[in-house]
Amino acid sequence: MRILERKFLSEDKTPALRNVVGFGMGSNSIDVALRWNTKEKQQEFRRQIYNSPAIRFEGKLDPIIDNREGVSTYQGISLKAEKPSYPLGTTEIRFTITNHSGKEFMYGESYSITAQGRDGSWFILPTDCLFNAVGHILSDGQSGTITAHLFPDILPNNPGVYRFFYEENIDGNKVLLMATFELK
Repeated sequence: MRILERKFLSEDKTPALRNVVGFGMGSNSIDVALRWNTKEKQQEFRRQIYNSPAIRFEGKLDPIIDNREGVSTYQGISLKAEKPSYPLGTTEIRFTITNHSGKEFMYGESYSITAQGRDGSWFILPTDCLFNAVGHILSDGQSGTITAHLFPDILPNNPGVYRFFYEENIDGNKVLLMATFELK
């Protein structure tokens, strides 16, 4: 654990280390959570960060399929990407959420992003795993921003269309707002 703590707190953030979301003591193991959890990324962790039989990786193996679709507007609340397309190496994308509902609207910062795989299924991309639990308030007619982070050093992004999802309760209904953007 001390070795992992030192490496995690160091200034040298290699892609393998940036893929680590967190780690802690399990009952008989050191449990490691990866942002992008594949057998290859687990091996990369063992080669570049630390290899021990005590290490156990948490969670499902990626890719995780998510073929949901959302709406861009619901009862006057709308969501869209600031630009329709971005270069492949982009690490940050901003989305505008606008309130034309006739009343105040509160939104947070959690989100998910999916990309279309070669087989046509949509899979969840590695993104921020922890979000600030804040509530931004928009009066009627106001807009706000949600900033999404991509990690091309962990999972290189392919050219294509991507889906950004923001889920919120609006008037007691669970609503999945969606905006699309393209990476070229």
